[in-house]
Amino acid sequence: MCDIRTFTQIERAVETKMMAGQMFTAFDITLTLQNKRVRKAHREIRRDIRKVADQLMWRYGYERTMVHLTRVKASAFVYHPRGTDGRSHSPSMPRQIPAVSNRPTRVFFSRTGSA
Repeated sequence: MCDIRTFTQIERAVETKMMAGQMFTAFDITLTLQNKRVRKAHREIRRDIRKVADQLMWRYGYERTMVHLTRVKASAFVYHPRGTDGRSHSPSMPRQIPAVSNRPTRVFFSRTGSA
C-alpha cells in the first residue's frame, strides 16, 4: 500500500473521473497523477488505484470490463459508466521521452602548436 498522501490523491483522481462520467484504466490514473508531479511508478500504485475504483464504482454507477488494448499489447480493467461499452476506451499514452544512446560519445581533439 502507498503512503496516505498518495492514496488521497488517487481517491481524488478516481472520483474526478467518475464525477465527469469518463472511462479510465488504472494506468490512466497513474498518468494523471504523474502529470501532477506524483513520482510513483504504475507498478507501485496500480493495486491501490483498483482498490479505490472498486470501492467507488457502486456510488457513481460504474462497472469494469477487462479489455485487451491492442495499441499497448496489454489487458486492463476499463472502468466505465454503467450502460456504456468499455471496449470503446482509448488508453492514455505516456509522453514520449527522447531516446538516449548507450554508445559513448566520441570527442576529437586537434593538436595545435609546434613540436
